[in-house]
Amino acid sequence: MRWIILIFSLIAFSHIVVMAQEGGLGFIYDYSVFPVPDGSGDCYLEIYFGIPCNQLTFETVEGSLEASLLIGVRLLDEDGNVVLEDIEGVKKSVSSLEEAESERLILEQLTYRIEGGYYRGELGVTDVLSKTTGTSIMEIEEIKDIGDGIIYDLQLASNIYTSEDEQSIFFKNGFIVLPNPSRIYREPVNIPLYFEVDHFGD
Repeated sequence: MRWIILIFSLIAFSHIVVMAQEGGLGFIYDYSVFPVPDGSGDCYLEIYFGIPCNQLTFETVEGSLEASLLIGVRLLDEDGNVVLEDIEGVKKSVSSLEEAESERLILEQLTYRIEGGYYRGELGVTDVLSKTTGTSIMEIEEIKDIGDGIIYDLQLASNIYTSEDEQSIFFKNGFIVLPNPSRIYREPVNIPLYFEVDHFGD
């Protein structure tokens, strides 16, 4: 049996993770790992991206301000072999010029199925219109099969709410789980956490 536990109320604290980007486009990221529930030992790697609106170039498309991005992910195993290479085209819209010039984060999530192990990730985000690119290196701790009845990786969220929108990239088990790659919380506020427990109560 799988139980999904969604809101964990705490006295909030500020936890800032600074990610160094190389290049002209700045972005932040976080990641979580969840087991594939088929007994294979594989895991879902979720990578959450946050790109400030004011880092991007917007154009007017059918009355909306739209930015076009290319997000690249390259994973290498501990022997340096490339095990995954992917580039995704993403379009994001904002409602006003003020929003386009703000520091509000545009969120994106990419999910991959991978085997257990240690990985080094190379991430890149490109603004298609300005041709500006930022890159960063991600170290993923060794992923192991840790058995039943264990809480798997936490996802720090900015919001969690019920939804039937299964087409959303943030949809999980009847909920929308919006990531918070900045990991910044200002007190006082509850911190939404998402995690999974397998075989709880069996």
